[in-house]
Amino acid sequence: QVKRDYDEVCKRILAEPQIRARILKDYVHEFSRMSVGTIERLLGGEVAIGTEPVDRDGRAEVTIGQDLNIEDGTVVEGTARFDVRFAVGIPDAGDSVVVEIDLEAQSRWAMGYPLPSRAVFYCARMLSVQGERILPRSEYDRLHKVYSVWVCSHPDRQHRGLVEHFAIQPHGEAGTRLFEGYDLMETCFVCLDAGKASPEHGCLGLLSLLFATSLPPAEVRRALAEDFGMILTEEIDEGVKAMCNFSEGIWEDGRAEGKAEGRAEGKAEALRNLMANLGMTIEVAMGALGIPADERAEYESLVATLC
Repeated sequence: QVKRDYDEVCKRILAEPQIRARILKDYVHEFSRMSVGTIERLLGGEVAIGTEPVDRDGRAEVTIGQDLNIEDGTVVEGTARFDVRFAVGIPDAGDSVVVEIDLEAQSRWAMGYPLPSRAVFYCARMLSVQGERILPRSEYDRLHKVYSVWVCSHPDRQHRGLVEHFAIQPHGEAGTRLFEGYDLMETCFVCLDAGKASPEHGCLGLLSLLFATSLPPAEVRRALAEDFGMILTEEIDEGVKAMCNFSEGIWEDGRAEGKAEGRAEGKAEALRNLMANLGMTIEVAMGALGIPADERAEYESLVATLC
């Protein structure tokens, strides 16, 4: 339940138009030259999470300004969800030119499989649901490009602060290009870093401020307004309050549990809870509980016995 509550808070924040506009600006090439305000005006519509299911064979279409939370029981670990999915028309490119976007709030880093494989699968899924629209007449030129952007809130140390794209690229002879129209899917991983939660890091800094820091709500609100130039709507304010309170509660519970037990086993249990509830790596969890560097090997062994 704790994990579900945390995920819901993350999705609500990602679904906010001001947040989505900044993600498109920094991580979706088609919008890189537009202002954030222009992109935000293109989004339109209300964000819908979990209210507009699309059946497996793709009979429903994603339309401009429509945000979807879509369930599809095709992933091994259970029901897979597109956390926030929407479509945006590209100005001055014709009514038919649309980019479809999937935003994923990913708290767990170690999944037992490569996250890029899942992201590529999600892109393929978004392409496949366009099939019924274009296949009867073989109108492959009507396929919309799809993006899957993964916001990883608790990456391991060597990946913090990194952004990486995966896209289809041609590999012909130098200077030779046979075809166009192959650029139909792209994934992007944004690995947050509390140390980069500042405007000079663009959207990475904004998302790190919201998801990777443990600042009090008042400080997050100040930074959003003064440093990032955001308008503090009621929805954003509620999201900030929920995220800060939720994170603070989880961390304090973990600290209290370890302190109350007064022994290594109690702290190991607290570490395990932080890892399970917030998807933290053991390294991040030990930092949250203030475990000294010379004691960390011992706690890694203890946690291993609990998992």
